Amino acid sequence: MWRLSHFCFGSDQWRPRDLVGQWADLPDTTQREILAVCNNSLLNCSPTPVPDGSTFPTVLLYESWCFSAVIRLVGDDFVLTDNAVRQWLPCFYLWWNDDWNAVVFACHRASPEATEDVIVDAVRRELRSRTEGGSHAAGNFPNQFWSDRFANEIRKLIQDEQYSEEGRAELLRLLTKHIPKTALEELYAVIKRQSHGRLCTVALDGLFRLEPDSAWDWFEAEFERRGKALFSDLRCFYSDHRPTDFEAAGWSLDRLVKLARMLHQS
Repeated sequence: MWRLSHFCFGSDQWRPRDLVGQWADLPDTTQREILAVCNNSLLNCSPTPVPDGSTFPTVLLYESWCFSAVIRLVGDDFVLTDNAVRQWLPCFYLWWNDDWNAVVFACHRASPEATEDVIVDAVRRELRSRTEGGSHAAGNFPNQFWSDRFANEIRKLIQDEQYSEEGRAELLRLLTKHIPKTALEELYAVIKRQSHGRLCTVALDGLFRLEPDSAWDWFEAEFERRGKALFSDLRCFYSDHRPTDFEAAGWSLDRLVKLARMLHQS
């Protein structure tokens, strides 16, 4: 499977340099024979475990190409079961490629819960492996697939203090974007249990987007502590980030005057 995938399904930059021709150049019978071997391999072989960290065995790339090719080219003759999704989607999710949407949509159609579990595991692995930065796995999971079940699993990771605050803050930002109702509970919880730090800043930013009136008192207190730096950290004050539901026009004159003074001081 590894060798066939390397020769047949990889992009030009990854294929052997002495290899002539493309997949489309092969006779139909040869293509079917290759796909049959790959199909059988996916059904009967065990995947290479995905390790923590930022480097991975090259064979994981070959396995991801094989999984993608079988889904795209074999079609209904490849039975995409719950177990197949749990086995082979993890390696595919390590790399972005042109087939990404087709594969993820096919996996979710076959088994939504298995697909969600694979993504949650990928997010958890990223949190273990990184001290800062965003989440490739959660960030690329399609908006329409963010179920309440998936959102609750992400919320558990946000609450888990063994992971870096930067990573959990990015998850909170994504949760606010995709599932506002679930996020709102967590935004309040974060602000109440944590008076400063990156996670608190993201929570305040999210609360301004969803319930700006409720965010004001916390915002005033945080401005007293941090000053003008707070405005640069809260994305909701930038016109290219602000959603339509953040509208200061309905605020009282007193609050608008206070906001103007804060901006003037900054």
